[in-house]
Amino acid sequence: VTGILHYSDEMKMWGIHEIYDPGTRFNEGVNIYLIKETTKAFTFEEGKSVKVSGSCYLAETSFPVPEGATVYSIIITDLTEITEPDMIIENREGILRYSKDAKMWSIRYGYPGTIDSEDIYLIKETDEDFRFEEGKKVIVSGSCFPAEKGLVIVPAGTMVYYIVTTNLKYERTL
Repeated sequence: VTGILHYSDEMKMWGIHEIYDPGTRFNEGVNIYLIKETTKAFTFEEGKSVKVSGSCYLAETSFPVPEGATVYSIIITDLTEITEPDMIIENREGILRYSKDAKMWSIRYGYPGTIDSEDIYLIKETDEDFRFEEGKKVIVSGSCFPAEKGLVIVPAGTMVYYIVTTNLKYERTL
């Protein structure tokens, strides 16, 4: 399982929200893995991308879960932090939008020559002096990491990533 570590205050336990499979372009139902136990000591840190191995089984829950979500309990035997980006983009043009689903700013990039293939980059880190303006055209460079499934509801043909920007600026218009 590849996903994002998250601590639930409501449940008082750690979990993993499965991330998009980089080999697909679909937003299928999200899987949530509640960490039941580990076979050795691991350090958990909120928001870290990880790859885990272990055994899991369907869990019964008494808390609300996103529509279409499946919840499992997992016993982790191995955990590796994902530190390499899925891709690095340079000088990509996009439209700045606030994502109400993810509660963060994003950049939407539509692939030229297509009508339904786009990437959404959720801005994880950028220059703190950057002033966000809804709907403005921007040029972005940075490292992209997969976002967890179901974080943003998207149609088929859309991939969602977190981005750590190295350059973000408004496109100049003449």
